Amino acid sequence: MDFRKVLLPILAILLLQFNYLGSTEPRCSRFDFEERLLEKIVRLEVAMEQIKDQTSATGNRLENCMHGVDKLTLDLNDDKDGLVELKKDFAVFKTGILNSFEEKSRVPTILFKATKETLSNYGNGYDSNTGIFDAPVSGSYLFTVHLCSEPGIYIVSNLVNDGRIQTTDSNYEKEGKVCNTSEAILYLEVSSKVWVEMLGGGNKIREDGHRFSYFSGVLLHR
Repeated sequence: MDFRKVLLPILAILLLQFNYLGSTEPRCSRFDFEERLLEKIVRLEVAMEQIKDQTSATGNRLENCMHGVDKLTLDLNDDKDGLVELKKDFAVFKTGILNSFEEKSRVPTILFKATKETLSNYGNGYDSNTGIFDAPVSGSYLFTVHLCSEPGIYIVSNLVNDGRIQTTDSNYEKEGKVCNTSEAILYLEVSSKVWVEMLGGGNKIREDGHRFSYFSGVLLHR
């Protein structure tokens, strides 16, 4: 038997059937592919635009943050300069306070002691012609009046400040010689005046090699 003659018709029938079946299956057209590709491109562009917008917004926020940092840096620099100036002003103020305190706490040498003559007069506050002390500076002063009387002479003395009596003292010894001392601490303003006022027996004040009368004053604190 010739198999070739039998096989050829069978192959022909199978080929026709295959072609028929293949013709009934759907095919993807070129336009369908392009349409899907275009759709993907459009979606990609939309996604890119969204990414671009998000990136731009992020960039704007970052730029605003950088501006804020720059402003904060400038403010800090200004505050730093202001702090430096404040420290300088405080140093000047502190120096002024210390100098003022030192000047006020410094006590100048003001004192005098006078008998019938002036023994000392630092600060030139005592006038030997009038017997009056004229305060050169304001402050607290200590004044001392020491009087010795002749026997049988009654002496009364007042320490007077600008017309007001501050102390009163008296001494008397019938036969012997007696000395009394009175003191007063006074606060005086500049040019305030202090003197000793004698009431009776003023010309009988005793002075010899063993005792003498005097009027003295010294600045304690200003």
